[in-house]
Amino acid sequence: MIKKASMSQKASMSQKASLSYYKRAINSFRQETCAENKSIFLLNVLRQLKTELSVCQNQTVSHYVETFLKSAEPKHLFFMWEMIRSNWMEFCTDRCASHVLHKTLLLLPATFDVDPAELHVDDEEEIKSYAEDDAVGDDDGGGGKIKCKKKAGSKKESVSARESFLQFCEFLDDNIETFITDVYASHIVRVSLHVLANKSVKDTTTTKGHKFQKDAKDFQLKIADDDENFIKCFLKISKHICALENIYSFFTHELANPVIQVLVHLTMELDQDVGKKLCSRIIKLCGFLDIPPIDPDTALIDPSRLPDLMMNPVASYLAEELLRSCTNNVYLTWYECSFKERLVAYAVNGASSYVLHHVIDRCVNKGMLKVIYAELEPYIEDILALNQMGVIKSLANICQKFGCKQKKFVNSLMNAFHCSEEERRKDFVLLLLVMKTHDRYFSSDNADTNTVTETPDSSTSGSQQSSLPNPIDIHGSMLVQTLLRFSSPQIIVSSFLSLSAEILLDIACDFHGQHIMKQFFESASVSDKDKDDLLNVFHPLLLRMACSKFGSRTCQSMWPNFNIDQRVRVARILSKQSIHLRKHWYGAFVFHNFQLHLFLNSNKRWRMSQSSKAKKRKVFADILDKNKAATVSNEDKGEEDIEQCDEESSAEKSQPKTKKLKTSSSEK
Repeated sequence: MIKKASMSQKASMSQKASLSYYKRAINSFRQETCAENKSIFLLNVLRQLKTELSVCQNQTVSHYVETFLKSAEPKHLFFMWEMIRSNWMEFCTDRCASHVLHKTLLLLPATFDVDPAELHVDDEEEIKSYAEDDAVGDDDGGGGKIKCKKKAGSKKESVSARESFLQFCEFLDDNIETFITDVYASHIVRVSLHVLANKSVKDTTTTKGHKFQKDAKDFQLKIADDDENFIKCFLKISKHICALENIYSFFTHELANPVIQVLVHLTMELDQDVGKKLCSRIIKLCGFLDIPPIDPDTALIDPSRLPDLMMNPVASYLAEELLRSCTNNVYLTWYECSFKERLVAYAVNGASSYVLHHVIDRCVNKGMLKVIYAELEPYIEDILALNQMGVIKSLANICQKFGCKQKKFVNSLMNAFHCSEEERRKDFVLLLLVMKTHDRYFSSDNADTNTVTETPDSSTSGSQQSSLPNPIDIHGSMLVQTLLRFSSPQIIVSSFLSLSAEILLDIACDFHGQHIMKQFFESASVSDKDKDDLLNVFHPLLLRMACSKFGSRTCQSMWPNFNIDQRVRVARILSKQSIHLRKHWYGAFVFHNFQLHLFLNSNKRWRMSQSSKAKKRKVFADILDKNKAATVSNEDKGEEDIEQCDEESSAEKSQPKTKKLKTSSSEK
């Protein structure tokens, strides 16, 4: 027992010494300003790390090593890579060491195009260790580390960094079935696939912490020259994964599924033909083309109508990636097998509703849109009642994209919100913003809250109490923005202009509402007269809007869409309160960006400046419109080869105009 305690004590002291060494080393490294000295110092630290590579399994030390790698040169990266080669398995599967390997792999392509002779560090070369003598080493000998000494031996044979990485990929391929289901190794497999494909890493994880965002900027995948051997290795790993016996179980595995998603995405970017075949193969392996026919006795929302993988929260992500990547012909075949006459069940059953978003977004032509719309239109109110807002947003976006079914969609929304009557239409936009039916919003419970109250001096402070009884819903805001882009948004515009000035001000000063105001003035389908009418409503409220956090942003987003006469009117009103604007935290931004100081001193120069900026914006807008038109024309050419859906007429005739789901409520 005494010996064991003594050994444990020595191990603890050794670990503390290592932590102390690397902590002082990182502090000294940050203080150094000379690039040459930092390079020598970093090489010394890596040499010391080579003698105790196991310390990378310590959370603190691994973080220090990652910090060193941010400033590493190609020779340092290759030196680190050569150290890792001695123990690939531990670095792939360890909780802390895997992060070191992950960051090294992201930076390793910087060594691929460098002469191998320049990458290898001569062990006989004398390494300066001034930093260790002055700051890292301990004078009393306690906890200090020995300095790097010259070692006898000949210079290593030059080994290509590409060849070394390919050997690592062979190691991954040999253990692929184990690694893609490991918490840490699965990330290594994913980043290695990105390196092989020579494509940047687009991390879609939900982690949004400060460290995550900082690492995403510091550790970006280095892009090297293309290599055929890398592509062959990538395709080899791809075939190996698809040939695994238990591949079906990996579709629902929370670690293996993201690897397959990355595989599909990168294959499509590398080779369209190979990517098409891979998508088709995985769709077949998932069983999406072998769905049994629908039993006519089952309810529309019965989960038995859906494939099992579509209802799985993990596998649904793979289905979404396949919908984004597959070809139009594959999509149409897949739609006939897995989605036709099942859309309502997709809309109301958990994870499958997110798949339906992509099914709608992936719509290839107007004929396909009419079939999808005919199946969903009778149940729009029920879908809203079940809080499936994403389905409605996708439907609105696709109607706006193809310029089809827009009037019917607006009428369906008015019916769903119980405001189709002429006297209720003026409240349509307000109901969309709060996502409530007319009956619920104007119920007796809210009667007392529909009043406008202001605090003293609210005309200048911008701190008035909101006149809206409910906050603006993000889905409602996005839906209104889409409706404003419709070819004929007269119903929306009329309802919008019928709102009181205080409610319009609340919308303009809201986090979600500010984007609606921007879209109102940007929309080409909204007439200039309607825009001018809204601006006239805002005239007495401009100062309050400019002195609000989000209202000031609204002012600045609307400003580029004003003509010169409208800008003069706005500038004349705000310039009367220029002193207050300058002193206000948010008003100062409006004062500066509107160039009100120039407007007060020289109206002619101000007009010239505004006209010049307007011309520049118009030139850039014309360029963007030409590029957009070219893209749309290419899409139209591709759609000519797609057969029109034969079910269009029969689907519209067979669907009744209004239906109700048995399990849904008439109120949202």
